[in-house]
Amino acid sequence: MALRKMDKADPFFTDDDFDLLEDFLLSDKVGDDAMTVSVLDGFLTGIVVGPETIMPSEWMPVIWGERGASFSGPDEAEEICGLVIARYNQIIFELAEKPESFEPIIMSDHTGDLLGEIWAEGFVTAIEMRPEAWKSIFESDHGAAVSLIMALASPDTLSECSHDPDEVSVMANAIAEELPITVSAIDAYWKQRRGFDADVQ
Repeated sequence: MALRKMDKADPFFTDDDFDLLEDFLLSDKVGDDAMTVSVLDGFLTGIVVGPETIMPSEWMPVIWGERGASFSGPDEAEEICGLVIARYNQIIFELAEKPESFEPIIMSDHTGDLLGEIWAEGFVTAIEMRPEAWKSIFESDHGAAVSLIMALASPDTLSECSHDPDEVSVMANAIAEELPITVSAIDAYWKQRRGFDADVQ
């Protein structure tokens, strides 16, 4: 699988950072249930655009899985956690200052199809941290945006729309391609609800 490269004017999180974080998350320093970088990116995005502020002290342990992370020492802990915070801050900055530049970190398979369900899995995990707080968006015009991400995270849900695997793949790719717009709409909705200056139609 190949990384869908980010093209950022002022990157907080670089391709080298991706490699360092990926190596750690795939190492034996975390359990098998630790997030991959793409799952992590969806998770961080859901945390950023969600209805309530969640402190890193609460969401950071979720990344490493049930076993937690076994850092070699304080320097490694600072480096790895710093990489996570760098991407978190980058998402905040882009959605606030340059929403047109926001692009999720999504992997692709050998055919070039986007593996959006992996990213969406992380976003849904963020929703599950505050399920009651998320409820109001489903009753709004932006409820469909969240539902699309949730459907992307569940291949069985998309399969209910078509029994043709090729059509399901096309739908999944279409949803993944539109994630920047979808995320921006969700972000604008909650910012308006929290009193930010955001235009929600």
